[in-house]
Amino acid sequence: GVGYEVYKTTNGGLTSVSNNATLFQNLRLYPNPTTKNFVIEGINKPFDLSIYNSIGQLLYKENEVLESYKSIDVGKFKTGLFFIRIKTEEETFHYNLMKQ
Repeated sequence: GVGYEVYKTTNGGLTSVSNNATLFQNLRLYPNPTTKNFVIEGINKPFDLSIYNSIGQLLYKENEVLESYKSIDVGKFKTGLFFIRIKTEEETFHYNLMKQ
């Protein structure tokens, strides 16, 4: 199965704690696994989006995304596991995406 963790920092990231992040309670990422596109839905404030491959190389970056429904084309990516980071001013969300 695919899981996710939400971290909130109050000291610039020196330590992080899991919390029930209200910002991400409506967040949905689908489909997972995907073959071409996936959708980020339900964030109602600007966020930075980063996608990394399994060895940590940055493949995609977009700052100040304002859409509450954002479709990303990963069709050109190789098959495998990717790490998605969604960051707002307050919180950071990490998600694992399988590309088939």
